[in-house]
Amino acid sequence: MKVKFQHRLLVVAIALLTIFSIATSASAAEDANSLRIYGEEGLSAAFPYTDPEAPFDPMNIESPEKDFVTFNPALIEDDIVVNNIDSKQKVFTRQWFVPEYTEPTGMVWLDDFIRCFDRTLDTGEVIEEEEVLTEDDLRAISLDQFEKPIKRVEWVPNHNEYTWEDVVTDYTYMFVDKHYQPRAATAKSTTGAYWTTFWFPVADNDDAQIGLDGYDIDYDGVDDMVVLKKVGDFNYDGYKDIDISSDLISVKVGDKVQFLDHIVEIDDIYYDGSGELAKVGVKVYYNGNKEPELIGTLHEIDVEKGILSAGRHTVTDDKPQFYEPWYLKVEATSVGSDKVLLTVGRQLYERETFFVDGAEYDVARIYGPEYNSVKYITIRNPVPEHQDVSINDLSVVKEMVDNGEYLPLLPPLNKVHTMVDDINIPHNEYEICPYTGYEGSILNEAAPDGEWYEDIGISDAYDTVEERKIYDVDPLLIYFINKDLEPRFHTNLLELLDEGELKSVDVEVVEAWKWLHIRTMPDFYKEFVYPELPDIDEGTGDFLFTSSFRAENSILCDDVPQYVCNFKNIVWPQRLMFVYDQVTGAEDIYVNEIDTETNGLRVYGEDGLTAAFPYEDPEAPFDPLSDEAPEKDFVTLNPAKIKAGIVVDNKDSHEKVFFRQWFVPEYTEPTGMVWLDDFYRVDGDSRELLTEEDLRKPPQDCIVEWVPNHNEYVWEDVVNEFTYMFIDKHYQPTAATAMSSTGAYWTTFWFPVADNDEQIGLDSFDINYDGVDDMVLLKKVGDFNHDTYKDIKISSDLLSVGVGERVQFLDHIVEIDDINYDGNGEISMVSVKVYYNGNKEPVQIGTLHTIDVEYGILSAGRHTVTDNYPQFYEPWYLEIEGTGVNHDKVLLTVGRQLYERETFFVDGAEYDVARIFGPEYNDVKYITIRNPLPEHKDIALNDLSVVKKAVYDGDIIPVLPPFNGDHIMIDDIDVPHYIPGGEDTTCYYGQWFDSTATDDLLWYHDMYINTPYDTIAERMFDVPATEIYFTGKDYEDRFHTNLLELLRECDGVVATADTIPVKSFETWKWLHIYTMPDFYKEFVYPDVPNAGGEGDYLLTSSFTAPNSDVCDNVELSTEFQRIMFTYDPTDGTGLYMNGGAPVVEPPVDEMKGDYDGNEIVNFDDFVEFAACYNSVMGDSNYNAIFDFDDDGDVDFDDFVEFAGVYQS
Repeated sequence: MKVKFQHRLLVVAIALLTIFSIATSASAAEDANSLRIYGEEGLSAAFPYTDPEAPFDPMNIESPEKDFVTFNPALIEDDIVVNNIDSKQKVFTRQWFVPEYTEPTGMVWLDDFIRCFDRTLDTGEVIEEEEVLTEDDLRAISLDQFEKPIKRVEWVPNHNEYTWEDVVTDYTYMFVDKHYQPRAATAKSTTGAYWTTFWFPVADNDDAQIGLDGYDIDYDGVDDMVVLKKVGDFNYDGYKDIDISSDLISVKVGDKVQFLDHIVEIDDIYYDGSGELAKVGVKVYYNGNKEPELIGTLHEIDVEKGILSAGRHTVTDDKPQFYEPWYLKVEATSVGSDKVLLTVGRQLYERETFFVDGAEYDVARIYGPEYNSVKYITIRNPVPEHQDVSINDLSVVKEMVDNGEYLPLLPPLNKVHTMVDDINIPHNEYEICPYTGYEGSILNEAAPDGEWYEDIGISDAYDTVEERKIYDVDPLLIYFINKDLEPRFHTNLLELLDEGELKSVDVEVVEAWKWLHIRTMPDFYKEFVYPELPDIDEGTGDFLFTSSFRAENSILCDDVPQYVCNFKNIVWPQRLMFVYDQVTGAEDIYVNEIDTETNGLRVYGEDGLTAAFPYEDPEAPFDPLSDEAPEKDFVTLNPAKIKAGIVVDNKDSHEKVFFRQWFVPEYTEPTGMVWLDDFYRVDGDSRELLTEEDLRKPPQDCIVEWVPNHNEYVWEDVVNEFTYMFIDKHYQPTAATAMSSTGAYWTTFWFPVADNDEQIGLDSFDINYDGVDDMVLLKKVGDFNHDTYKDIKISSDLLSVGVGERVQFLDHIVEIDDINYDGNGEISMVSVKVYYNGNKEPVQIGTLHTIDVEYGILSAGRHTVTDNYPQFYEPWYLEIEGTGVNHDKVLLTVGRQLYERETFFVDGAEYDVARIFGPEYNDVKYITIRNPLPEHKDIALNDLSVVKKAVYDGDIIPVLPPFNGDHIMIDDIDVPHYIPGGEDTTCYYGQWFDSTATDDLLWYHDMYINTPYDTIAERMFDVPATEIYFTGKDYEDRFHTNLLELLRECDGVVATADTIPVKSFETWKWLHIYTMPDFYKEFVYPDVPNAGGEGDYLLTSSFTAPNSDVCDNVELSTEFQRIMFTYDPTDGTGLYMNGGAPVVEPPVDEMKGDYDGNEIVNFDDFVEFAACYNSVMGDSNYNAIFDFDDDGDVDFDDFVEFAGVYQS
């Protein structure tokens, strides 16, 4: 005895040591990841679904209009019989959020039904009449006993509607055969026997969960199946209905039975007047609210063939109909008069709403391909949040769920269950269409039953349902933590050039600004925490997220129409879709926290898609909604202002420099015209190649055509674009001309023409290397090569340059070699060295060149120098005005012609002249220069003998002056505003002129912008250099995914192993998803000061927002408005995914291991666990509280789990 006791102590000691070892290694999750689901107003899924594929296919037009999440389906395999054949069920689930859900959704008992029928008048005319149907009429119709003519029956809602914020979950219970293929069920065999029995949630077994939560009809702790009794159109409204019931049940007197929205309690068994057992007394409860409500007092039902039906407030001893759809049938009583054999059931009507335990359920679809069959039942459960919703005219209160509370889920998802991994399964790209599209199956009858149907293109290890089953998946614990408006979707961009209609309305001058009010919709979201789930391939991707946003650049496979019932039911352009996983869920698709001090912004690009070159619309370089704006994502930065010394047409002025940036994975370089290209004179059908001399004085009576003749190179580039615009002293746009009427040059301005530091490309204004910035003169405006595009000539001012010194201007450098005498001893020539500065190091062109002292001119190109006037091939020039008396200095001017559409190079950087705009032929309002920078690798443009220098991860991206130094920033992004009448639309607004302002800088105010930020003068800040870098590039793998096993209902074609088509109505298809663009670069931007708002940058996405409303004055280049949002580098909050959500532990009464319910698992519980160890269900010492995996026994697996929660 002593030995046995010592052995027990040893066992306990070893067990405790093991527990402590496991417990110390296990720790509760600290934070969870969250996923935002955006909703808007009352936008939801179709009700009812009319396309049989709608509950499954996220591309279907009847899917939820806003964001929704698709779950992996559950599989039920036990005891299901369909048409007398062993079968299975697959349960599909998806979830979304509706901020203004209308409840109830469907038909309820207060509504009317109208019989429409034709009546022939005595005149022979046929007219349509209506009649309200009574309960007896509806009963007769459901029994096919109605004798009056019916053309159709119409539902007439007669109930009040209530609106609240709801989380909506859709469940579709589908029959599948032993091969996991869809199949349809009928109610009866040819002999009249009921031959379809299946699982359907009809019970409220758990007080902790709202609504239906189990299958246990008779409260005996054992789940009960239901029987399909009838399929048809019970009320002739054109929609399918079903009758389902329990199997025959033996119920004791005093016991209760539940079925959906009613409960019946057996009161007693009664004799009739003849002493025969003829009646059963029952109490009927309506179970739509949290607590059951007794309807009347007692009701009697005949023992043989007795039937009783019930509705919300009534009980009738007759067969069920819409107003009393629940029913009870008593078949017999026991010989001991203490038990009753009975059946409970209910009719379910497509489009109806019923309530159970404070939850609403809407029958969204009952579908079967034949009139008497059913393939699936779709039930929708909208759950209100934060507040119970009283539906007063129905005397029903819908119970709410609050932040941090688990959402109620229907069985089997709220239990340990089998999951089929249908999301993000490895597939073989080479076997399928590489774009978004559908694929079918191959029939392999030689395989085991569960593996007959192999999904085409899915990796062999996972191409059948059998291979993707995952057993013993925990109940899905889902909760939300927050709801809010996304403020970054509601913003603005000020001071866009207005060359159109607004300027003449709101401003008294022709040079004006407009501003863009931006409202990306939807902007209201709820933040959910979804559970971590197992994956069959050990990968990620547990849920499929479908956004209301569209990916207009995604491509649809050509064969899609053969896979869908009606191609018009497919949403296109494709919705933004990606997979979500709790493990990787903190990583957002746009905004992410890199570290505690740094946040990153992704910019997506695709192929060679970029902005128009050149811009044709004068507003295009400014307006993010222009059809010429970059086709993929781009970032708009706040502009800079330059004020010192600028003169435009002899008036003191300023410059405003606009800056935007994007990423092109396959940028074509060079972009524009270069010196290897040709120009042709085109006159009707004749074409003549122009020489350099021709281009100096191009023909005026024809058009000159550019013909590219250079090699093109493709690489990944970050593209910077800068627009240098003239503005007057009131900060309004203005145009400049080159010369006054007297011939004097009267426009002087700042333009980057120098390379003075280690930054790649242009970085300075200092032309003569003296450390002092130099301005440029506008010398000429026109179409220099007669190609219909505007060109300009700019130059330095007159400079005094010493012998041996250098001067630079854009892509060339000149060095004064010496001053030379002619044969008569007169100073007549200056010898110079000319360098091409397109590469990182200047390269001398030739050796020495001479130029006349008086009125001498010299022009240069890439490899040539000519003593003649500049033209396209030699656009840079030098003019000598004189020499110093000591023969040591030269007076000179350097300049260059800039051609719209040309490309030039400076210091290893490419610059493309994207636009030179002025409203008149001889003026210029702005110059737009585009700078594409290769990344990670220098690009050798071999035929041009130019090497473009690369930028690498973490390098500061070169930017043009004034952004590369201290400068004045104008905050034009996310400025506080108020628009009377509402701010729901994306719209342009103009300016108003304040004639009373004493300060002329405050004359022009932006309409509806809040004081004191409505003038440019009030939004200026001194800021340091704009230092931007990228951290890397990658593909967003979550955009390339799939969703398997979607119902394919339209004469589906299943390919066999020998490629012989087999027609079948019972089959699946799968959706290959490729959301584009999926290639991104992550940028880090500096924080800048704000004029009242928060956003420092504006990102314009290539994804579009169909639900955003635009004003009539907005013309879209895309089918829908592009997504636009502001970005603040100090805010790393993702638009969709974030980390740091609180972890909500299961409720105490669900805490496994806590035997005594004291909310801690300690030694007392361990003692009880030890007593249950090695027990199985049915043993006296078995206790489910210790059966962690719910597999019916308490074994070592449960011991490991117990150790994990010990002392928790």
